[in-house]
Amino acid sequence: QALGCKLFVVSSCPNDTTSEQHRRCCLNRHFGDVFEDIACLSFSFDNKGKYFISVPKGIVVDDSIFNINKALQYGHEGILIAIKQNGKFQREAKAKNIIISHNLLEVADFLKSHNN
Repeated sequence: QALGCKLFVVSSCPNDTTSEQHRRCCLNRHFGDVFEDIACLSFSFDNKGKYFISVPKGIVVDDSIFNINKALQYGHEGILIAIKQNGKFQREAKAKNIIISHNLLEVADFLKSHNN
């Protein structure tokens, strides 16, 4: 448990063992062994919705407004990671009062304050 909460990663990647192992290895190398679970889902239109319904309610952090909207639909909260490619979606997020963060350190600070 990191930051006083359980951290799950759900990511889309090609449906093969090598890609999944590479994704897990990169996440652990960059962040350490802090994740409760790392789920690598094959690319498909609604793969994350099925995941969001199967995990405890929490905060979903993503750079895709589509994934955030899907998470909200299943009762999760959302944080949109701002990147230059999702500028128009940042306006949509603001209109829906979705938190916008510029990096994972800001997300970590938010999670620390949210759990206190």
